[in-house]
Amino acid sequence: MVSIPVCRPRTGIDMSRPPTPDASSLSNGVVPSSSPKQLTVANVSLVAEYEARSLPRVVAQWLEMGVQHVTVRHRGIVAQQIRIEQLVRFSLQPVARIALSGREAMKEVPYFSQWESMHLVSRFVSRELRAEDDPLWHRSGASTPEEYAQWSPNICGIACLKMLLAYRLNTIVPLLELVREAVGFGVYRPELGDTGKRLHYRPFVHWVRERYGIDGDVVEGVDSAALEPKLHDGHMLMASVHPGIRHDGFEPPSRGGHLVLVFGTNRDTGDWLFHNPSGFDVRTQRNVAMPRATFDRYFANRGILIAP
Repeated sequence: MVSIPVCRPRTGIDMSRPPTPDASSLSNGVVPSSSPKQLTVANVSLVAEYEARSLPRVVAQWLEMGVQHVTVRHRGIVAQQIRIEQLVRFSLQPVARIALSGREAMKEVPYFSQWESMHLVSRFVSRELRAEDDPLWHRSGASTPEEYAQWSPNICGIACLKMLLAYRLNTIVPLLELVREAVGFGVYRPELGDTGKRLHYRPFVHWVRERYGIDGDVVEGVDSAALEPKLHDGHMLMASVHPGIRHDGFEPPSRGGHLVLVFGTNRDTGDWLFHNPSGFDVRTQRNVAMPRATFDRYFANRGILIAP
């Protein structure tokens, strides 16, 4: 049995004989902590608790143990899987609960739509409802409903970035705040009219690296088969697909024109896993699983590959 290095254990825990959690406590991969100022680490047959500030001293030892990813739950947010090297930043948080897993798990990436009222997307797309009439438009950071309506149909890539920032940096940035930043970096050229609202890949990569420290590369003319090993290694892909990907059995007349965030694969089924910022309902919005061969019918073999 692998043992976890001891560092400020909770009073009463004998680390030479770590207790075994019951099955119910492991159902969600997290062992509940009785102390809000401690951090729970579990790996099926052992439990230990550490103060979050102790993390920098044990991360190196966990790496030696072969731990590559951890699942983090912090202040009730959706669990998120991160690389062990990223764990140190949680030492700055007053509360963190962490479950170690030796098995590969699906990334739990937060989902955001490019429209604030995600349950109304189909009505916005069909123009049955004007974007200006979105009751939640103000959450976008737009100054007016008109500004929101001007951008919301065009910011699939910005919505993908919002998801990425929530997952990687544990921060939620309003859509229109991101748009304004993007314009400053030349990602969009609104002075050119509607054509200027298309996301430019290379300025986007430069912006995200400079502003958020996230590395990425533009990929063009690349088969999905060549990208799949990268997804296995922890990369994500903002993939250019036909927007009809949200419809079952739809045969697209062309490929590309819309961005979705591919965050992994299911190695058992071969499905690609992605969030679609303009999906019509939960089933076509978040954690969409699609065979790679089907995805290829929509995929334009280009996008932005985000490094782990």
